[in-house]
Amino acid sequence: MKLRPNELFLYYDPKSNVGKQTLAYAKSMTSHILDVDWNQQALSNTLWKEILGYLNLKPKEVMDRSSKYYEEHIKGHDIAMTGLLEILIHSPQIIKGPIAVMGRKAILVKTPTDVLKVH
Repeated sequence: MKLRPNELFLYYDPKSNVGKQTLAYAKSMTSHILDVDWNQQALSNTLWKEILGYLNLKPKEVMDRSSKYYEEHIKGHDIAMTGLLEILIHSPQIIKGPIAVMGRKAILVKTPTDVLKVH
């Protein structure tokens, strides 16, 4: 992912309250924001690997384990890394919250103010 040094990449659901509030906090940090609606645009396998590397997390660690989708399709199944990445690509509603990336630093946003930690 090639971003300018002061550009913030935000992957989120703009329909959620946390998503809306996170974007508002992000706008207070920088005017250079690449905000991507995960309902409209999927990330590539390669980009997911890069983001997970910045987060230092595995695919299951960004998934909401309390969601119905997780319970029905993932829990108790032995799914390879490629399969988990495909789930993130095609079912982004499983993601716990917005993901913010700035430079080589990334954060999985739990509360809207968490986005400030990526700066």
